[in-house]
Amino acid sequence: MSDRKYRTGEFAKKAGVSVRTVQFYEKKGLIQPSEISDSGYRFYNEAEFAKLQRILTLKLLRFSLDEIKELSMNENESGTCRWWRHRFRKHLIYFREQIGLIGMDL
Repeated sequence: MSDRKYRTGEFAKKAGVSVRTVQFYEKKGLIQPSEISDSGYRFYNEAEFAKLQRILTLKLLRFSLDEIKELSMNENESGTCRWWRHRFRKHLIYFREQIGLIGMDL
């Protein structure tokens, strides 16, 4: 990963989200700036960008922010795989139900 740092607006644009979304996820503790300048500018690095991409992907898969935060807090603990399997099964059931509903309408 490069050492490139992005100000909040650049970071949001790169991710395809609004600045408010970045600020919201920061307030929730899901991402953190890698640096805050003396003048208060927040800078995010590539590692935080990867975290943001993971958050956005999990949101698309209908994971709640609480689930995403729980995962990020327990990433390095044993049992994380069990946690993932349990959550993905739950979401897989939902998607199968939705596909079934779509199939009924066709």
